[in-house]
Amino acid sequence: MNPLATVEAELLASVLGRNDRTLGTRVDAKLDQASVIESLVDASESVLSTMCKITVENTRTSSGCAVRRNELSGVVGLTGALRAMVSINVSKDLIFHAAESLLGVRPTAMDADVIDLVGELANMIVGNAKERLHHKDLILGLPTVVNGTGHVVVFPKDMDLSVINFETNVGGLQIELGIKR
Repeated sequence: MNPLATVEAELLASVLGRNDRTLGTRVDAKLDQASVIESLVDASESVLSTMCKITVENTRTSSGCAVRRNELSGVVGLTGALRAMVSINVSKDLIFHAAESLLGVRPTAMDADVIDLVGELANMIVGNAKERLHHKDLILGLPTVVNGTGHVVVFPKDMDLSVINFETNVGGLQIELGIKR
């Protein structure tokens, strides 16, 4: 079995187990830009430090779209109680370090496993943030990965945009959040 598939299966089992334990305890918490940002910051710090041994610190959050992006973005939608789009933007150095932490081998090239890992990382962060929001009517979409220097992630015009910037010990990380007005 592919080592990445094994890691994915273990992560999925962990998330499903947490969902089963908390399903009956969900409350309908207020969903606004500030609460979603807070959940994304906490989820990023938790997922990256626990799963990938990456130290993460939120340095600044601002309104608007990102001026500059790293090489890779994992984009995940949230629907149901709100409509949101989240882009987890990572550098090649960060994702290579994450791959080495999770799989035990540092990639040497941007291959299909690395691209899959970007999507999985976005899924883990946004899924963890969704859990932290404690709202039963949120549905997590499937991740899409965008790769390339200078790539563009276009958010719908009816969304309020925020950029969450982080410092890490291994490379670039920022999150772009769009929430429907």
